[in-house]
Amino acid sequence: QVFATGLLFGIVGVSMVPFRVERYPSVAPPATTPAQYFAAKPLNNSCLIDNLKIPDGPQTFDACAFVIRSTDEVWNLRGDVTAAIDKYFHEDYVNAGSWGRRAIGKEALRKAVLAEMRAFPDIKIHITDCMCKGNDFDGYKCAMPDILDGTNTGPSVYGPATGKYARWTGLVQSLVKKNARTSQWQYIAEWGVHDEWALIQQLGLDFRKVPHPKRNNE
Repeated sequence: QVFATGLLFGIVGVSMVPFRVERYPSVAPPATTPAQYFAAKPLNNSCLIDNLKIPDGPQTFDACAFVIRSTDEVWNLRGDVTAAIDKYFHEDYVNAGSWGRRAIGKEALRKAVLAEMRAFPDIKIHITDCMCKGNDFDGYKCAMPDILDGTNTGPSVYGPATGKYARWTGLVQSLVKKNARTSQWQYIAEWGVHDEWALIQQLGLDFRKVPHPKRNNE
């Protein structure tokens, strides 16, 4: 089984886009299914179905409440961020984010979170829904769609501070399990995908100067 999600990550070195940018011309959709589509090799994901079945087990833990409270304590309440990360994230935590970024361990997560907060000091994560499936023994897989907003007054992984307000959306999937050593429920892994294209456009940064791997091998 594959579990994951990613709190948003991001934020360092770029210049502003020219005032006028020539855009690619739009193309109307075809009237019928393209012949090239039928000629391509098909793919069937049904082999995954059996792996997604949730084993029987007690379901006493409120995983969605955990997701909401932990997100607020790390990002929204302006409290002790380091203490919240220590509490809610496993020492071997894995985060796979947008743009091919990956972080392993609490320290990598802490650095990414603090960098994001420096870039957007007024950042807020607005949770729009939460769905969790699992049990108390095997853990819970959770999905959390969200809306982020903030003003870019510090340097980010995308470029220098622009002073511009941005609002972007995303989805974070996570695996939450009880730590066998401490009995504390924690994030084991997260996979987060956010609309960084929209974010970079709103900041007015030059896409050509934004660091990005040539291929996402996640």
